[in-house]
Amino acid sequence: MEKTREYKYDNLKFILIFLVVFAHLLEIIKTGTLYKIIYLFHMPMFVYISGYFSKCSKESIIKKTVIYIIWQTIYYMFYKFVLNESVVFNYFKMPVWIMWYLYALIVWELIILLIPENLRNNINPIFIIVLSFVLSLASGFFEQIGYDYSISRIITFFPFFLFGFFEKNRNINIIKYDKENKYKTTFYVAILIIASIYFIFNIKYKNERCLYGTFSYINMNYSVIYKLMWILFSLGVSFILLSFMSNKKIMIISKIGSNTLSIYLVHGIIVKLLSKYKSCFFVDSYILNILIITLITLLILTAFGNDFIKEIINIDIIKRKSE
Repeated sequence: MEKTREYKYDNLKFILIFLVVFAHLLEIIKTGTLYKIIYLFHMPMFVYISGYFSKCSKESIIKKTVIYIIWQTIYYMFYKFVLNESVVFNYFKMPVWIMWYLYALIVWELIILLIPENLRNNINPIFIIVLSFVLSLASGFFEQIGYDYSISRIITFFPFFLFGFFEKNRNINIIKYDKENKYKTTFYVAILIIASIYFIFNIKYKNERCLYGTFSYINMNYSVIYKLMWILFSLGVSFILLSFMSNKKIMIISKIGSNTLSIYLVHGIIVKLLSKYKSCFFVDSYILNILIITLITLLILTAFGNDFIKEIINIDIIKRKSE
């Protein structure tokens, strides 16, 4: 219902989808520290919001699976016949580039759906979240866990999905801002400060790929402490942004924020085309390139973040019962 819509999350999703597109465009030029800073929190936060709004129902999983199969095929054809790149065509073992995220959403929802409802409603959510964080940290010790089946990313980001899911469905209110709970505010501000200080001294020495959630500690030469600080930093930023985000409808921003899936699915094709013909769009100046990337990002968000494109791209076969 329109009256009860939580515009805070739409506004936040606008910021996050902007950062997703912006960061992928940054890969075309020099990435650097800005790229690493974005990757420290934007995907964990997106997973959190996805968990918050996930229904984890049979209908939701079927809908996402249909979309995934269609777009996995589109991306394969695009890579093979447009980019002329060799890519493995497999719906399960190797999602093509950004399709890992939709694939992971299906797996996360399926895991929760397979838990009996009575157990799901009575299980201690804090215990499950803590356990998932332990598994997330532990996964980095195994070199065998990597790109295949997106297992590493599924394990790494699953705690954030659970955070969102349990906050919405069990009202545990862990990350949500509570102005009367000063202790929680102090806690998140403290971990954000500590993690920020840590990354100020360490982030420039690390490969940005260790923030993809795919590689083991040995493969990317980072430590479990680095990953722990990454998680803490993400939680701190999530709390701060949710604390200050307006819950009012902000015209174009809220509308685009409500249509992030269509943007996510299409922007990868545009980014790859721009990368292939980068000499036509980018210059030697880093500052000018940042301005160009910002403009292109806004154009992509405006062009594909509307209801018309959403209906076409999302293949809305199964209508939401609430609409």
